[in-house]
Amino acid sequence: MKRLVGAFLGVAIVIGPFTGTGSAQAPDPKLVAAGKRLFSVKDCTQCHMAEGKGNKKLRMDGPAAKVAKLAPEEIRQWIVSPVEMTAKLPHKPENPMKKKVLTEAEVDSLVAYMMFLRTKK
Repeated sequence: MKRLVGAFLGVAIVIGPFTGTGSAQAPDPKLVAAGKRLFSVKDCTQCHMAEGKGNKKLRMDGPAAKVAKLAPEEIRQWIVSPVEMTAKLPHKPENPMKKKVLTEAEVDSLVAYMMFLRTKK
């Protein structure tokens, strides 16, 4: 599990399933591959789009995607507590995200995949 261990000038330092200790580090390629597979297997593409596959309304890849502005811990919270995260939104979505049954390792891999996607165009 990743833990926030400090912040300096607005940059979070996170320890977790990424290579290195900073949130700016590239995610572990094995976790990214596992997350990509889970994204498909868990039907995330019904509501989200990644790498040209899925629902175009909620694109997950590229620096302009909304997920690209989230810290890894915020992405994790969306995955494990979507109802609570939706409650924080000023405008509620028509189809709120539903919670999936996932292991901690699966959540780690999905977070790694989301972090990887922000680098895609």
